[in-house]
Parts: sequence; C-alpha cells; structure tokens
Amino acid sequence: MSRVLRTGGGGTARTNPISYAVSGPSASGTADLVLVHGWCCDRTAMTTLRERLEKRHRVLTLDLRGHGQSQEFDEDGSVGAGARRVDADQPAPTGTVATSIAQFSSDVVAACEAAGLRSPVVIGHSLGGLIALDALARADSPLREVPGRPWQPAGAVLLDPAPIAREKGKEFWAGQVDPVSQDHTGDLRRDFARSLVLPTDRVNYDQIVEVMAATHPQVAAGGANAMATFDGAQALEQLALPALIIHAATAERGLEQLVPDRSLLTLGRTVGAGHFHHIEVPEQVVPMITRWLENTFGTNA
Repeated sequence: MSRVLRTGGGGTARTNPISYAVSGPSASGTADLVLVHGWCCDRTAMTTLRERLEKRHRVLTLDLRGHGQSQEFDEDGSVGAGARRVDADQPAPTGTVATSIAQFSSDVVAACEAAGLRSPVVIGHSLGGLIALDALARADSPLREVPGRPWQPAGAVLLDPAPIAREKGKEFWAGQVDPVSQDHTGDLRRDFARSLVLPTDRVNYDQIVEVMAATHPQVAAGGANAMATFDGAQALEQLALPALIIHAATAERGLEQLVPDRSLLTLGRTVGAGHFHHIEVPEQVVPMITRWLENTFGTNA
C-alpha cells in the first residue's frame, strides 16, 4: 500500500508530499533496505530489484520529491510538465523543487522515519546512488545521526551512480540545467535516456524513457543541478560506513583512492548491460548485493 507523508518546504509554507511503500517481511531478521530511483524516474524503475529483494528483506521504495506520485507541480497544459501517472488517485500536489542531493536525502530520511526504519541499507541507482552516498558520508547530512534523530543508515549500495568525483561529469550536468528546464516536450530527456541503453540490451525501456520525459522540466533541472554540485570526493573522504559501488558499461576510476579506509569501499561491475543494469541483469546485480550484505553485516543480513 502506498502512503504519502509531507515534509517541510525549506522555510516556506509549502510542503513536499513524498509517496512511499513498504513491502516484504517485517520480522525476518534481515537488514531493511531502501531503494532510491534515478534522475527523472520513479519507484517503478526499482520494481525488478524490489520483487527479488522483498522475498527476504523489508523494502521501502519511494518517489523522490517531484517524481512519480510525489509530484510538485499541477499540470500546466504543456507536454512533459507535471504529467500524472495513470494510477495516481490524488491531484498532482504542489511543493518545492529540490536542487541539491541533501534536499533529496531529506525525502529519504523522512520516509524511513515514517515507516519505522532505523538502520537500513540505502540502495540507489544513478542520482539515487549519490543520495545513498550522501546518507553515509556527509557530516552535516540530515541522514547522519544527530540529537533527536536516531535514524542512521547501516551502509549503501550505489548502482551505476551519476558522476561522483569526475569533474567532466559534473560539468556535463551543470551544462544541462538550463536546457533541461526548457525541455517541455521531453525530447531532450528521451534522447538522453535512449543513449543510456546499449544496442545489446534486451529489456524494453520505452516506459522508463517516457517517465523520464514526463517529469516536470523544473524538477529535472533541479536534479541536474544536484548532480552537478554534489561534492562526491569529499563524501568519499568522509566515508565512515561500508559502501558497495556496482558500475555498468563504464566505471569511474580512482574512487578507492579517495577513501581513507579502503576496507569500507567495495567495487564491482556488471557484464553486458547498460546504465539500467539493475533491470537488465538482475541475475548479476542481486547476488552481488546479497553477497556484500552477508560479508559486511553477517549471514543473516
């Protein structure tokens, strides 16, 4: 069952509705997991993983602020601006635009606290991977343990994350902020989404492409800015909890050199799949996550 909570609007009177759902056994003795989708996607992009992981774990999925059923804008009549999912039974709400990874992180912590999760492993794809890393490494992150907020993640899994420390990657996203904000037809995002799929990929990604194209342009621009401005190098330098990074067709080099305690960072890579490898080759991704959980947190993880 989907639930909606409302988070603060960053000093304004507006609130940010966050739609989330919890599935899987609640008393399995295994680690709780949080699945965080990528840029301009929604939680349906994590369905393949959820269906496999919820057999042993309690799993929380959510739509980040402005995405899926947590949309921030009313439909303004233009294609690709605030288009609602067909199964949404509520009018598209209004909130604030997230422009930083920390703001997106606040959505995750709010959903986890509302669902009663206290020490989950955060698994994020693409943009969601940066959010998962922020959960572990930012000293001032809302996801870190602070007085009055006992919630803290146990670890993180980054699935083909957006650029973490590579400057050219950050520059690319900085250059996309303005064009994406004007992409009312969604064509720019359609082309970008299709460029992430390898010619050898076998899954039909039409639905994901159209979801990415339908996200409100201002929400998309906010996500682009978040990826451009996130200090991933500092996050790795502050890493104090275990993390697993699973790259796909390409891999960002030198990340392990940024981590003071290299035992905290595990690197992996899938074979024969593009950016959406968690959908394309779950038979590779899920065993890698499961083995890492067991090795890191014990056989009951």
